[in-house]
Amino acid sequence: MTDRLRFFCSDMVTPMRKICIVVFFFLLWGTSGISARAIGARDFLFLRTIGQFRGLYEIRSALDADFALDVSSCSDGTDNRLLQLYRAGNVNQQKFSFSTLGRGVCQIRAAHTGSRLCAAAEGRETDGSLEQVLFMDPGISNLSGGVSALAGWVLEYAGDGAWYIRAREGEYLTCAGAYNGAQVTLNAFTGEENQQWILEKTTRSDTDYQETDLPNPYEEGGSWEDRVLFVDIGGSRETLSAKTLAGWLVKTDGHALAPDSEAVSVYAASLAEKYDTKGKPRTFLTSYGEEITLKMGNYGWALDQAALVEQILSMLLSDWETNTATVTAEWSQRGAVREETTDIGKTYVEVDLSGQKVWLYKDGQLLVSTDCVTGTRGTEYATPGGVYRLYGKESPSILVGEDYRTPVDFWMPFNGGIGLHDATWRSAFGGDIYLTNGSHGCVNLPYDAARQIYETISVGDPVVCYYYEYKEE
Repeated sequence: MTDRLRFFCSDMVTPMRKICIVVFFFLLWGTSGISARAIGARDFLFLRTIGQFRGLYEIRSALDADFALDVSSCSDGTDNRLLQLYRAGNVNQQKFSFSTLGRGVCQIRAAHTGSRLCAAAEGRETDGSLEQVLFMDPGISNLSGGVSALAGWVLEYAGDGAWYIRAREGEYLTCAGAYNGAQVTLNAFTGEENQQWILEKTTRSDTDYQETDLPNPYEEGGSWEDRVLFVDIGGSRETLSAKTLAGWLVKTDGHALAPDSEAVSVYAASLAEKYDTKGKPRTFLTSYGEEITLKMGNYGWALDQAALVEQILSMLLSDWETNTATVTAEWSQRGAVREETTDIGKTYVEVDLSGQKVWLYKDGQLLVSTDCVTGTRGTEYATPGGVYRLYGKESPSILVGEDYRTPVDFWMPFNGGIGLHDATWRSAFGGDIYLTNGSHGCVNLPYDAARQIYETISVGDPVVCYYYEYKEE
């Protein structure tokens, strides 16, 4: 005891004077400006004098008082004995009681289970210091003579209503940050705010548990609640908020958070629907100067959905340098341009299936204009209309079918087995030949026209085929 306390307890101070002194300190404490909810130095002295803290307290971080010490628990009440920070809620797993063990040492007990906050030495670091591990032990109160060694804590006033909480072995309660799931450990003294705690008076709640053992870092209060993921695609940008990203993390049977590949795949499909042009209607200005709409074909922009899904999944649980990150969507197939109404561009082959004409344009300049013969109309060999992508070139080549094997010098396929090629066995092109003596679906060309087209066109360029029904009428 201090000399003043010995004096107070001696017979030299009459009982009436003792009562007056106690009343004086009560009044002094009540008017000292200390928060009625935060324990101050005088409050602590008073509580130590009577031997224990009264009631329950939330142990909140001085970094952000919205986050409190939490005994991580599942919603079924399973105690994982893991301490962390979590956004404060009116739940007993975030409430603690204090009781003294003597000589300035107290024990801290969780309100929902009665478990004691313990610091156990599990080994020695290379520098010889004890490595202390935090845990909640429900049976520690039954260990005679060992309670203060494992569950002994010392409160040291840090000022401004905050406290340092020191294990008896000497290390201090420290949080990794102020967010849901922030790790709480024991570390050497630094005096930083992450070692300072506000003890806030509270009352027992009707709710013992809330599920906090697997916090979603993207949810409000999470360490990644401010993250934003951008998806750059085709000159546009999509924005994914933390709220959206939170919905793409799911709890596994192994009790862990994992990316939801199915949900991300649905998102990638929605982007494909928005940005793809492959297989969608597009307008086209014909060589006749008329604008038509084409609905069929394999040409156009197509998002690589699988690649985008993998990109997003890899970002969900990874570390970012800042709270913003960007993934750039890839294309499994490209068009020539990305314009509001067309993606065909200015280099293409145009085939009028009704008029039996073929034109080649290079950078908007007409280079070839020729007659042709296409698949026999009205049969299974009729050449289909649409916008297609040239997917190969071969010179020379041999065309093989069920009843033919024909060598050609210039083969340019664009729709399965249908392509442009020279047809030296024909003596005439154009007109009505295709109505009765057409090809098996290919576009037959005069040799010189086929050669010039072959030498000019590139794989990936569009081949536009259409029927002008009114011309036949």
